[in-house]
Amino acid sequence: IGHDQRTPLTSLRIRSEGEEDEKRREAMIATIDEMSLMLEDILALARRGQAAGEREEVDLAQEAAAVLEEFDRQQERLRLVAREPVRAEAYPVLWRRALRNLIENGLRYGEVVTIIVCSAPGEARVIVDDDGPGVPEADLPNLREAFVRGEGSRNRTTGGAGLGLTLTDSVAAAHGGRLHLENRAEGGFRAVLTIPVA
Repeated sequence: IGHDQRTPLTSLRIRSEGEEDEKRREAMIATIDEMSLMLEDILALARRGQAAGEREEVDLAQEAAAVLEEFDRQQERLRLVAREPVRAEAYPVLWRRALRNLIENGLRYGEVVTIIVCSAPGEARVIVDDDGPGVPEADLPNLREAFVRGEGSRNRTTGGAGLGLTLTDSVAAAHGGRLHLENRAEGGFRAVLTIPVA
């Protein structure tokens, strides 16, 4: 499925580059990119529970810093709080994918995203806070389900297929951890990834 869908999407992307009207070209490219991202999320969902690579001891603060570097155009909107190394056993590829999903969510709905890496007795935590509108309380229990989005404050026009939190929840489970979601008392949304320390 991945191969059969990626090939025509790549072909469409190449053809769209030849569109002379700038607005039409940008709209076409945006649609193709959205379809490509949705395909990648669906494929990742189909593979969930299958770890990529070997589990190894990593510094979650360093992992977070590496993921933040990928968001080069939004650096001014990102804050990393990591006062000490926090080591845990992780599948690096899966872990970065989960953290990337949470950061993308925060950037989509808020202006500033703060990533906090810390430890508690027996566990490591990565907290991703945004200053957006949050999610209706009635929607919180269902956000981990595939294709579910927090409608109302987080609407479809902002993009996304409703798979990011489903995948992130699966990654947490693959590490023997959990994903906790809540609205912040001071406003905004909070996602907490927790896994056992090394």
